[in-house]
Amino acid sequence: MFDKYTEGARKVMSLARQEAQQYGSEFIGTEHLLLGILAEGGGDAAKILKRFEVDPKVVRQEVGKLLTPPTSPTVTLGQLPFSPRAKNALALAEKAANADGLKVIDTGNLLVGLLDESEGIAHQVLSNLVSDLPAFRRELL
Repeated sequence: MFDKYTEGARKVMSLARQEAQQYGSEFIGTEHLLLGILAEGGGDAAKILKRFEVDPKVVRQEVGKLLTPPTSPTVTLGQLPFSPRAKNALALAEKAANADGLKVIDTGNLLVGLLDESEGIAHQVLSNLVSDLPAFRRELL
């Protein structure tokens, strides 16, 4: 499924799954993808987040405020599915990569997808923490 992804973007997917499991989630949401980008730390997306002074600790706090804690422990066998909003963000990331003429999806494209999925928690968090979203998006593109 992720054969079109760069090594960094594939690492983000793995880290997002771990984040979802740590939060006791039954799916990978946009918030987990954002946390995965920050945890990966070396891609263009993480560098742009740092340039716009987005603090990973503050992102984690904001995500924690917006997530509802699970009512019972979650046991997950196999892979966690993506939420509908996360699936849409991944489709938007692919669209952004294609628009740039890229054959692969990188971490920057993933972040564009998270921004463009305006109903996701990641978008809410970024809207709260980035003072100039249009400039942030231009920097990504």
